[in-house]
Formats: sequence, structure tokens, C-alpha cells
Amino acid sequence: MPQILLISPGNRLSSLEAWVKESFPGFEVRTVSELPEDISEASLIISETPLKASGLHPPWVMVNGHGIDPEEARVLGASLVLSPEGPWDKNQLERLLEAPSIRGDLSSFSLPDVLQLLAVKGGRHVVLVFSEEGHGRIFLEGEEVYFVEFQGRETLSGLEALKRILSLGSGQFEVRFPLIWPKEANISGPIQALIIEATRLEDETDDTDFFLDLDELTPASSTQESGELARLRDIFPEASLIVVLDESGTVRESFGEGDREALSGLTSYISLNLTEIGENLALGDLKGFAMGGAKTLWAAVKRGNRTIALKAFPRKGILRWSKKLLEV
Repeated sequence: MPQILLISPGNRLSSLEAWVKESFPGFEVRTVSELPEDISEASLIISETPLKASGLHPPWVMVNGHGIDPEEARVLGASLVLSPEGPWDKNQLERLLEAPSIRGDLSSFSLPDVLQLLAVKGGRHVVLVFSEEGHGRIFLEGEEVYFVEFQGRETLSGLEALKRILSLGSGQFEVRFPLIWPKEANISGPIQALIIEATRLEDETDDTDFFLDLDELTPASSTQESGELARLRDIFPEASLIVVLDESGTVRESFGEGDREALSGLTSYISLNLTEIGENLALGDLKGFAMGGAKTLWAAVKRGNRTIALKAFPRKGILRWSKKLLEV
């Protein structure tokens, strides 16, 4: 049976315990003096004392018996604040007992894609992120990012917090309806633009894996194609396939093993949509793209009337590869 866990060192929550039992008969309501090691059966935790948010755990509610206001409780990781005397809102607890609308692993899901999906969906959302390096929250209202925080070795907020969260290569995340909303915003702007800005600020050695535009690329001086391929092989030794396309999308030169036509088709299709993408994101005329999954990266750069495309294993993440493309 699913469980609602009450943590009350002085056993002072008897009235709340009785109300929870009456309101949620389908749950086992258990009162303990401290957080047990095994909370696998708990769907919700209600506590008189702050809980350390060190990993992905059930939502927990702070009972405001120590003068903790909602803003401070949010910083501590609470999803809601209750008065020990009541009245209590059953609908709020029902919200927390619902499964998260989205849950996943950061190594398998693209967090920027999730954020942009939520922006399209609209409404208010809070994205909770947990990793060994810390935990963070991203508050979204429609397409706008309202508040971002990250608690790790240091406390970060705003764009710095967003940059740190997007750089996490492992951990878990979940999307919930926010019952506590920050009083004041610490960041402002559409999520698409802020993702790109956070990406640009990321350190060169970062392993972040998401789209990066290359709108500031300028064509390099013309060289012989054979020499050009040799230079590209030096820049991208991990590339399994490199192709040079003319303005019609025809392969003029290539190096490596793989399906040249498939890479050519993918590159031509995305290149045709770069103008629309740039307009939608207010970035102007894009000159290239980089995208990837867990095992494969595809990238392309326009150089005058030619396009250079490659397929590789992304050992250092798309951000590092995108910066290497600037050398082209």
C-alpha cells in the first residue's frame, strides 16, 4: 500500500495525522520521529523538521511550526508549507500525490528539449533536477523562465544556475506543478534564447549535449579541396565520415566510411530549415548546426557555396564540437 510519512520528533501532529488518514483512505499513514533509511514506499513526506534534498525523493511538505516562511521552505526543498493547526487543503496534497508529468534520466533525455516542450505546452511548471553535484529548480511560466536556482558546492541563481543545470551529464529530473512560487524573479526571457545564452557561456571543456547555433561563422579563405579535407581530418580526428557538398547538396568530396548520401540528405534537409529556425529564435541567418545523441554527432557548416558535414562519436559533447567547428 502506498504510504504518507509524517515526521514528528515530539509526536505533535496528531490532529494532522487524523485528518490525513480521513482524507486519504487509500494510503497507509505512518508517523515516525525521524526520516527512515527506506522511504521507497512513501508517496509523500510531511515533516516538522527540514529535510536535506540530496537525491530524488518523494515530495515533502514543511509543517510551519518553526516560523519558516514559504520562501525559506522552498530554498530548503519543500513543495508546500502547512500550518500545524490547519485548516488544510486536500487539493494541494492531492497535487503532490500525483505522479510527475515528466520524469527521466539526464543521460537519456535532453533537458533543453523538455524545457522547450513545456514552453509550448504553456502554464506554470517547476523542473526539479537532482544529481550527485547538487539539486536545482527551474520555474517556468509559459515560454518565460521566471526563476532558476541550484544548490551544490555553491549556491547559484539566475543564468548561472541555468548554465550549471544544463551542464549536468548525469542525474534525474521531474516536472511538477509548483505549489510554492518564488516571490521575485531572478531571470527573465524566453527559454529558447536563455538556453542558447547559457550554452555560449559554458566552458570549452564542458560535455553538454544540445543544439548550438553557429550564426557568427564567416567563410574561410578558399583552398584546394584535397588540402581542405586533410585539414578537416586534423581538426576532427574522431570523425567517421566527412563530406563536402556543393550548393545543390551534391557530394563533391568525402573521407571515411558510412552512407554519404544519407549524411548529405540530412544536412540538406536541416540546412533548408535553418532560416526558419533562425527567424523563430530571433537569431538571424544561421550558418551551421550541431546535434547528437548518446553515440553519434552530426554537424555541418556553410562555407560560401559549399557545406562541410560530418558524422562522429561525441566524446567531448556538442558544445566542444561546436567550438571546434569555428576553426573551420
